[in-house]
Amino acid sequence: MPLRLGLMGGAFNPPHFGHLRPTRAAADFLALDKVLFIPSGQHPLKNPVDLAPAKDRSAMTQLAIADEPRFELSRLEVDRQGTSYTIETLKEVRSQEPQAEIFFLMGADLFEELHLWREWRNLLDWAHIHVSMRPGFAPALKNSTAAQALADKKVERPEELVLDAQGKGRWIARESTLLEISSTELRAQFKQGIEPSQLVPPPVLEYIARQQLYQR
Repeated sequence: MPLRLGLMGGAFNPPHFGHLRPTRAAADFLALDKVLFIPSGQHPLKNPVDLAPAKDRSAMTQLAIADEPRFELSRLEVDRQGTSYTIETLKEVRSQEPQAEIFFLMGADLFEELHLWREWRNLLDWAHIHVSMRPGFAPALKNSTAAQALADKKVERPEELVLDAQGKGRWIARESTLLEISSTELRAQFKQGIEPSQLVPPPVLEYIARQQLYQR
């Protein structure tokens, strides 16, 4: 059986339970063997001033996922020069795992803005997409061109996530209990001296305190 490989990207600035719990649910739903957590290097849609150094975000991510055997840190984007684009990451993962079934995991908020991503039309050439959505809220692509292009690629059941006649992947949206956690709000709390212990794994909190991250 080919490796069923999930990819979970993001700034992880810092990583929190809003990243971990939906990813665990998606891994169960898709019967994934492994999920790579891929902290971005230079994020194309975020102000670099707001980002903790990549080495710290990688270290925090490793701490956050340490107790989940299926989760693994990948430094692909951190170690790659230049801006981190998902399409380049998918190509690199495919070159490393040519036989794997690849599933890119994202939230509905990111999926709705997919038309802003580099080569968004080509993402399904390299992986299936799993969209975690809040109960009762179907993801709606905000760009009509993207909505039309992806309309016939949507499936309803995980067993339908197979390549089509052109060898392209498909996407599925699934209700998940998403936690209302904003990394921006978490960073604001740290600046105020508040420790959001219910929202961030304890080892990550300890790292943030030790490295004095998000203090200004």
